[in-house]
Amino acid sequence: MPKLKKTEKEKALEEFIFNLDTERRRKRHSVHDLARRCGICEGTWYRKRKSPETFTLNELMRIVDFYGVQFNYKRG
Repeated sequence: MPKLKKTEKEKALEEFIFNLDTERRRKRHSVHDLARRCGICEGTWYRKRKSPETFTLNELMRIVDFYGVQFNYKRG
């Protein structure tokens, strides 16, 4: 079965997760610290990281507030 093309939103979410992991490592925070800051557990973080579209708006806002990572998505 051929892979489906990713939408711009999916690409932006994946880039956001990559930038977040980079920033987390730079600040030497563990995954536990990040997950606790988002209000979820570590296992949930790993699951949501694989499918970023499952993040809620509140979780994304907490991440942006704490880490200052930008979410780059340009509307059509």
